[in-house]
Amino acid sequence: MKISVITVVYNNEKYIKDCIDSVNSQTYQDIEHIIVDGESTDKTLKIIKENNNPKIRLISGIDLGIYDAMNKGVQLSTGEIIGFLNSDDIFYDENTVAKIANVFKKKDVDSCYGDLVYVDKSDTDKVIRNWKSNEFKISLLRKGWHPPHPTFYVRKKIFEKYGMYDLSYKIASDYALMVKLLFKERISNHYLTEIIVRMRMGGTSNRNIKNIILANYECYKSCKKIGLNVSPLLIIRKPFGKLFQFVDIYTILKRIFDVVLSLFGLTISFPLWIIIAALIKVEDNGAVFYKQQRVGLQGQEFTAYKFRTMIEDSDELYGPLQAKENDKRITRIGKILRSSAMDELPQLLSIFKGYMSFVGPRALSPNEIETNSKGKNLSIEDIPGYKERHTVVPGLTGIAQIYAPRDIKRQHKFRYDRLYIKKRSFFLDLRLIFLSFWITFKGTWESRDKKF
Repeated sequence: MKISVITVVYNNEKYIKDCIDSVNSQTYQDIEHIIVDGESTDKTLKIIKENNNPKIRLISGIDLGIYDAMNKGVQLSTGEIIGFLNSDDIFYDENTVAKIANVFKKKDVDSCYGDLVYVDKSDTDKVIRNWKSNEFKISLLRKGWHPPHPTFYVRKKIFEKYGMYDLSYKIASDYALMVKLLFKERISNHYLTEIIVRMRMGGTSNRNIKNIILANYECYKSCKKIGLNVSPLLIIRKPFGKLFQFVDIYTILKRIFDVVLSLFGLTISFPLWIIIAALIKVEDNGAVFYKQQRVGLQGQEFTAYKFRTMIEDSDELYGPLQAKENDKRITRIGKILRSSAMDELPQLLSIFKGYMSFVGPRALSPNEIETNSKGKNLSIEDIPGYKERHTVVPGLTGIAQIYAPRDIKRQHKFRYDRLYIKKRSFFLDLRLIFLSFWITFKGTWESRDKKF
């Protein structure tokens, strides 16, 4: 099943290569990348030709605006499925198109859409605004909701049957078409709960106050045209509703919870700190704390502290390897601390400071290595999923820490981390914290089988 990805561009020498590379890096191979250029006068065409590949189909000529260019791309496409990728933007990861294709292969739907993140222009890993979509409901359309257009993929036969982008709209023809197809024509759809696109800030409809007002007036006008009953207040309500994309309520609640609980934990556990420190000193008279650099949100490093559970200088002697069953590096008191997770108590300081959270992917050392099936040492940075883990704050506990078998390879643990990133919510966090307390009570954190 061929998927046509259409990119409309005019004078965008700065980012067009990023867009081309993003399409070319997709694991799904049956893609055609149609680039519709409006006779750019900068180096855009030169860059496209320098990065030409068998997937690209390029046309260049004067058009009547962005929606006329998009219609040209639709007419030129030969794929069964059609979607758009702005010349400023990139796919979320290399598996994005494969996930979209999987929806159309497994489900008998006319369209699918997903989530989108607005990112910093120079750092596409830095998320500024999170556009999380929703399951389609007509009631949501009436409130100004719509799928993010760059995530909206449609079967070509739908364009052929119901028409393309209406050129009478200057800024909101994409909105008008989606609402027309979903409401008036009642095409079937599927919400793919995945981030599809990293969109750089600064789109045409949001460029200034005049464009914002015009775009939302056109949205109101398009709704009335197809018989969707909306209030004139849509012009005001719609842009204000987007403010919540900048304010993540879950993140705010999570941070408040982390601060309160970590402060409470530090207060009541202080006597334990004294006892544990004394026991460590008595055993080998070594350092009480183990200090190590860890990688946190957006790849930023921070210093993490734990009660020492291994012989001193174990990293220098053996390297930063993951602990194994009957690991000779672990001390006697270390075995007790690790089984009850008491060695993690100093991490409450990292949580209080905001470097960590109670729940999230485990914070790993930047230089950690793993031995693969062929006995070769492999940097964890080269394992698929490593980078994605850093889109959220690392945690003391999480799905991988609780459910993943202790000794499985990192690539499998990273799958648990990605599941948490996809499903995370305040109530899931509470459930994982409760399970963690239960495992601590049972003393089964070091179990190689089920922990509870």
